[in-house]
Amino acid sequence: PVRIAYREEGRDNINLTRWEDLQEVEGYFFAGRRVHFDEEGRITKVLATSDFDLNPGVEPSVFTEP
Repeated sequence: PVRIAYREEGRDNINLTRWEDLQEVEGYFFAGRRVHFDEEGRITKVLATSDFDLNPGVEPSVFTEP
């Protein structure tokens, strides 16, 4: 999904996010921007990933399903 709504444990408010600029690096996918917005659609926060480097010390199997 590129747009989700979720509630964090112990909190009453619902978080709304939209993932943009989806990218792939060596078979791994990530969002270039994670946009947070309120119930009226107003943007409240934007988290941007401008660069992505794979950590060569981490085995790729860490990211596979159990």
